[in-house]
Amino acid sequence: MRIAEHDRKIYLDLGTPDWKAVEIDATGWRIVLEPPVRCWRPESLLPLPYPVEGGKLDQLKEFINVDRSSWILLVTFLLFAFMPKQTYPVLVISAHRGSGKTAAAEILKGLIDPGKAPLIKLQGDTHKLAIAAARRLLMVYDNVGHISADQSDDICRMATNFGYSTRTLHTTDEETTFEFARPQIITAIDALVTRDDLADRVLMAQLGEITEDMRLPQSELNDKVEAARPRILGALLTTLSQTLAELPHTNPDKLPRMADYAKFAIASEKALGLKHGEFMATFDESREQSRQIVVESSPVGESIVSMMRDRLNWKGTATELMKELERHTDEATYRSRFYPKTPNLFKRQLNRLKPDLVSLGVLVAEIREGHDRTRILYLEKVIKTSSLSSASSAKVDKPSDIITEIETD
Repeated sequence: MRIAEHDRKIYLDLGTPDWKAVEIDATGWRIVLEPPVRCWRPESLLPLPYPVEGGKLDQLKEFINVDRSSWILLVTFLLFAFMPKQTYPVLVISAHRGSGKTAAAEILKGLIDPGKAPLIKLQGDTHKLAIAAARRLLMVYDNVGHISADQSDDICRMATNFGYSTRTLHTTDEETTFEFARPQIITAIDALVTRDDLADRVLMAQLGEITEDMRLPQSELNDKVEAARPRILGALLTTLSQTLAELPHTNPDKLPRMADYAKFAIASEKALGLKHGEFMATFDESREQSRQIVVESSPVGESIVSMMRDRLNWKGTATELMKELERHTDEATYRSRFYPKTPNLFKRQLNRLKPDLVSLGVLVAEIREGHDRTRILYLEKVIKTSSLSSASSAKVDKPSDIITEIETD
């Protein structure tokens, strides 16, 4: 549906009645009448405009009010969405009320995968989500106010390789299977990604405020966007082609999680007019922001950061740490059902928070001490960390090269 890869070329189905497609490779892009791949068109799919050469991506900036960092994440996400069968990041567009986040999401959706009901509700039912994703290349969840644990898991699975099976209706033993990966956009007012597995896949884009002198009637905005879409799409395809040409020569020393996207985005720096290394600096900043949100949303994480604010290190058992954190946790939070009440549950939460705490300057390790091999937790304040290995160089009291997964059995 919509995109496919064949013989090192990418094909984009325009969705037009003449069944033309765009062929993109490292040498450029061209409209072809008979592409070597066949595309399926659900009833909800709408046509793309015929792309036009000579456009610039700056035209897209006129409709989406973001700073440079958010622009880098947004445009690399959009370009990577043209790449078939990948592990995709999740773009979160957050903004105050009236900042145009819904309009921005509609514009991005219309540049790669226009369709009926382009913006949908984030489903709590996996079956309904699978049906919606089977008919959309780019999933856009609008005005999300809360993401449950199950929804967070579904978004993560959708970003990687979603697999879901159910009994075929009106049969006894027939099975219907859904399997695909999709780029996804979430629009929200609040920073609502609070689970670490999803936070690692999120790109945080913040929209600026739309002042009264900048605001346009919806019909006028739609007309301007529609007039600019052919040239913006052409500029995107040109940038994509230039990135494909650079990709074989891009070999970074290290890559973060979502390595395919990161390598692609690094390869796009020249085509986007970015400085060398600018993408990774922006990406790391976004990832640190996501991790901070995860810690702040966790009663355990927030209490640990508060406890370590005025000390360099701490040593003790899990039970002792739980008692110590009582002094740094308000009574309502401590008595809530979200706060772990047993050492085993406490260590499970702490284990999940370890990478996020390290990014905020708190290193957590566990070793066994004494003749009885008692499990002891060490917490150390570190100055600057980008990974656990770099954190180990900032020793305070105990050697940190003994970091292991905190045992919970």
